[in-house]
Amino acid sequence: MHVSIVIPNYNGLEVLKKHLPAVLKCMRKDDELIVVDDASKDDSAVFLKSTYPQVKVIEHTLNKRFGQTCNDGIAEAKNELVLLLNNDVAPDPELLKHLLPHFDDPKIAAVGCCEHNSAGVLSGKSIASFTRGMFIHDRATKQTSGYTMWSTAGSMMVRKAIWEQLGGMDHAFRPAYFEDIDLGYRMWKAGFLVRFEAKAKVFHDHETTNITAFGNEHIQVMSYKNGFIFMWKNVTDFSVFLQHICWLPYHLIIGGIRSHGLLILGFFQAILQMGEVFISRAKITKMTVLRDAQVIKKVQTLDEEFGEEKHDKNMAT
Repeated sequence: MHVSIVIPNYNGLEVLKKHLPAVLKCMRKDDELIVVDDASKDDSAVFLKSTYPQVKVIEHTLNKRFGQTCNDGIAEAKNELVLLLNNDVAPDPELLKHLLPHFDDPKIAAVGCCEHNSAGVLSGKSIASFTRGMFIHDRATKQTSGYTMWSTAGSMMVRKAIWEQLGGMDHAFRPAYFEDIDLGYRMWKAGFLVRFEAKAKVFHDHETTNITAFGNEHIQVMSYKNGFIFMWKNVTDFSVFLQHICWLPYHLIIGGIRSHGLLILGFFQAILQMGEVFISRAKITKMTVLRDAQVIKKVQTLDEEFGEEKHDKNMAT
């Protein structure tokens, strides 16, 4: 199976210079590399065209933000499997060898990579729960191969047909945060599967962040806003949504105080997007196979069974 690698880029000239050689090293003869430049001001596109003519460069004239940049890159991909990488990610040379076998199962929508950083911390596998009326997500304690709630957008392989069927990343989460969490959740809810492969290694030290562009407070507001949008858009179980409504005063009062008003600001920004959120909600409802409580349970159950099966095989050998 051939692979298209898509890298979204905004003002990432220096990290492209640093990490692109590793990306090219992991590619095979008939794979393709697409870099979508989101109206950078640092001549990233000029550098790519002059230094790497084999790279397909898509240039935005206006900044469309992360989610739409990924959508535009995958729309141009010629192959069924697409590896989505951040511009500050250096993949292991044998990355594709560990990812591709998972897609023999037609139900697999995405497979996440194991991200290593300079401190030796591993990440990429995620867990989640509905707690106090909100969707709480976190890094899994054990970063072992199995099933994950979602794949990190900075290093995941997706099946293009399923990506397009689900509409890709939702622009409602602009300018950033929650796009990959939302996509993974929708994959599960539509009856597809999302895996994590511990042997698929990438080095990701997060050299590019949104802090420079937005500032810490703005980032926190975005996170709160998108957390509310996630709930209003995705949760269709009456009992789960009722818990959200019942806990909402607590979050606005206590959370508002603890966040010095940032949570309240995020809440009202989410309110302003209510129209587009409910349009997205209507589309999701038509594709829903699992209820919200079933999604959480299924991820946990499949991951436990995968771990037990792998353990039994190791014992047998």
